[in-house]
Amino acid sequence: MGALILDPGANTEIPAAGVVGTAADVFTFAESLRRGGEGPRRRILSEATLAFAVQDHTGDMPNDAWVAARESHGWPLCPAHLGLGFFLRGTGDIPTPFGSLASPGTFRGIGAGSTVFWVDPERDITFVCLTSGLLTYTGSMLRFQRLADVAISSLV
Repeated sequence: MGALILDPGANTEIPAAGVVGTAADVFTFAESLRRGGEGPRRRILSEATLAFAVQDHTGDMPNDAWVAARESHGWPLCPAHLGLGFFLRGTGDIPTPFGSLASPGTFRGIGAGSTVFWVDPERDITFVCLTSGLLTYTGSMLRFQRLADVAISSLV
């Protein structure tokens, strides 16, 4: 969902930066992912590619980007739960924008602290939330955690 930034010094690729879209655009993209890569008019990803991208590729490794947040909030050390281009819910009672109620296979994209989408394949849910205003990363994460739990708990 963003530009690919290549840093030859670190030999790193980061899919991010400055994408603009409407809530309907983001929902269409996320809904295509929920449908296994099938877009409204054509397939955007193969099922095999999507399945590989939403696997946990970091195992028990912690997310080093969370060190300052963990220390400032007293949060426990927890697995990073990173796929290829997606953050994953994983398991455990840990701080996460997915909330406490999302299935372990739930995956998400997030942007600049004020936008998020996630897909819970087990519950067959697509969630999109675009807000204005940039919160700190932890403030945004806690806000999305509460919103996710409200959304999932409202399902009948």
